[in-house]
Amino acid sequence: MDPIITSILIIVGSGMQMGKWTGEAEDFLKRFQKELAQKKLAVFVSTMKTVLDREEKTEELKKDRKMELEDKITKHNLQPISVGFFGGVINFNKMNIITRKTVGSLRSRLEKDGFKESPPGVYELRDWEEIRGWAKELAGKARQ
Repeated sequence: MDPIITSILIIVGSGMQMGKWTGEAEDFLKRFQKELAQKKLAVFVSTMKTVLDREEKTEELKKDRKMELEDKITKHNLQPISVGFFGGVINFNKMNIITRKTVGSLRSRLEKDGFKESPPGVYELRDWEEIRGWAKELAGKARQ
């Protein structure tokens, strides 16, 4: 006999674009705020975290986590069972020309911190071990 599913886990996440959640993720939180408040929920954001970690900028990390994750949770009255704060991917190839010019100096910073372009114009900032660890922890919490 198959187990009966009694609750569903919803995971909502976003990358950051110019210091803001993507429009689709923000719209989803606004649209389903009441429903999400009554569900098992996990929230994550992909940011420049890995760069700040390597540069040992702990105060900037705390500020970014608060602004990009904790304030969003408060704004939408969410009660997630878990939150994730990760590095993401920077893809200069997908940026419009204005954004590319605005953040163009970031390339030298990424190179200095040891991040390499692969493929050209793309910088991988994700820490897959950290993400896997969060996912395992989240799976355990979701079963409770």
